Formats: sequence, structure tokens, C-alpha cells
Amino acid sequence: MAPALSAIYKHYHPSLVMLSLKMPKYVDVGKYTIKIDDFFAYRFCCDARETKKCTKNNKCCCGIFFVDTTAKKVKRIFDIFDSISEFCPDLKDGDKYVNPFEGNENSRYSLETKDDDYCIFSYFDKAAALKCAIHSAALKLNVDPFFYKPLPCAIWPVTVFKEKDNRTMVCLDTETKSACLKKKDKADNKIDPALLKNLELLLGESLSLALPNTQALKK
Repeated sequence: MAPALSAIYKHYHPSLVMLSLKMPKYVDVGKYTIKIDDFFAYRFCCDARETKKCTKNNKCCCGIFFVDTTAKKVKRIFDIFDSISEFCPDLKDGDKYVNPFEGNENSRYSLETKDDDYCIFSYFDKAAALKCAIHSAALKLNVDPFFYKPLPCAIWPVTVFKEKDNRTMVCLDTETKSACLKKKDKADNKIDPALLKNLELLLGESLSLALPNTQALKK
């Protein structure tokens, strides 16, 4: 069994002297097993320049992943759909909305894609940077984008999947080699704030209970 995240906190608290102890590869938080070593080794920064690199190299989070979500998130998205359609006009057909979801098993919904395989909610701004219309609409309305975005989108590049032994794994998508996820020159004792925020979005209270002072891991 992997060690608890609280053990990582004690090991990597900045006020403690760093000893030559080996970083554990995995830690357990509730029902999740986190591949924690990657979180200390990478930093995440998504900006306009990076999205241009991603789309040019076909390594964009908005174009290569299957995304599903809950009925609750679908309702929230439709609550701001008028604002979303301002960024993606094709989502409206006259006075009617185009249905951007397809129902699947377990009462979940998958996001449709465009002919170019990009997410139906993606669009290019005037600077040719790829953007999320849900995120842009939420910012325009001065509300939290992560309240509306499907969880896989909100936490990316953190990914969640089931192993053959039925463990729920949490790791970084280092295989896609997206421009926004960069390996540090040298792993240190801090988790990048953006990655830590994504962990908090996924784990919620479980993370704060396992790691009372998450500020200790931030840069």
C-alpha cells in the first residue's frame, strides 16, 4: 500500500531539514492512489502561446481526449449557454440550441466534437489561440469557470483512470507531451500551484484532511 499523503507532508514540509530519503512514487488519499513523484517533477502553465504550440503539434487537451460529465454539470452549462454561444456561434441554430452532448451509460454525458475533432466548446480567438467557450463565458459573467466545466477539463493535465486491480489512479498526462506541461530542470519539494489546485478540485476535503497545510507544498 502506498503511504498516506500526510507522510509526504511531514517529509517535505519546508521547515524540516531535507534528508536523503527517496521520494515515494505513489501515495493514497481516500479512494485514490496518486502518482505523486510526477507532481513534484512538473509545472503547468497554459497561455495563448502554449495553445498555439499544442494545436500546431496536435497535442491539445481540447482535441485528443474523450470527455464525459454528469447531468448536474450539463444543467449548469445550459444555464450559461447563451453566453457560451457568443464564443461558439455554431452552438445555436436560429433561436434553438444545438445539443452538444450525447448520453452514455451510467447516466453520464459525453461532449460532442467538431469535424476537426476539437471539442464542440472550443474556439480560436482573434490571436489564433485555442480557448474554451465555457471558461470564457464564465469569466465574462464573473463566475467560477470550474463550477461549470466538466471535471476532466477542469483538472487537466491531472487524469483519473481505473487499473486492472480496480485501484483509481491519479496521475499527470505526461505521455501527450503538451507544451503547457513542462518538466522542471530539477525536482524540488514543492508542487506547482496550478497542479495543486487541480488536485484540490478533484479531491476536495479529502486532500485538506490528508494534508492540513497545503500551502506548505506551494511555490
